[in-house]
Amino acid sequence: MHSNVSMHARALCTLGFVVALLASAGIAPRTRAQDHDDDHEHETVRDEIHDETHGGSHWGHPRLRLGISGQGGGFFGAVHGGLGGLALRVGVQLDDMVAIYVQGQGLIGEFLPDPLPTSLTGFAFHELMVDVTLLDMIQLGAGPSLDVIWGCAPENDGRHCRSNGPFFGGDLRAAIVLGGRSHARRHGFVLSVDAHATWFEREAIGTMLFGLGGELY
Repeated sequence: MHSNVSMHARALCTLGFVVALLASAGIAPRTRAQDHDDDHEHETVRDEIHDETHGGSHWGHPRLRLGISGQGGGFFGAVHGGLGGLALRVGVQLDDMVAIYVQGQGLIGEFLPDPLPTSLTGFAFHELMVDVTLLDMIQLGAGPSLDVIWGCAPENDGRHCRSNGPFFGGDLRAAIVLGGRSHARRHGFVLSVDAHATWFEREAIGTMLFGLGGELY
């Protein structure tokens, strides 16, 4: 009788040991798999945070682009004189490099085709610009323009005062932005220069404009 009890006890102990081994064998792989999944999830979160912090370049995540500048400069070409005003920029920053935006420039200037009298003249340039940003701070843009001129006195040079337009034009823009980055956006103080040409019937009037302002891109 005592021998049978001992045998049953040993069998139960052996069975318990086997069950414990199987349980630990089943739990361990699941634990390792869960740890692997957790590590992968943490790496994904870190990558997302890195992208948001450093503004990763993604064509699928466009953002609003805004800018404003005070401008001043002068004419070159058929006439000379000075002009100044304000420029506004609104568009889309497609990724960290490429942007498309509309720039509107409202300016007041004075033609000086000596020795004829002078008069104040208004200018409105409407430009569709394609822009490339290099090194997060250097902007280079170019695009076509529709230009309007008004208030020009006929005695100031009849060739340029018969019509208010619109006239076809073009703009080249270069700028340096001094600032920083907040998440995926860059912003800062902008120093710019615009070389603009307006084509009349037989010749072009050029303007060189220097700007100071701000940019969000």
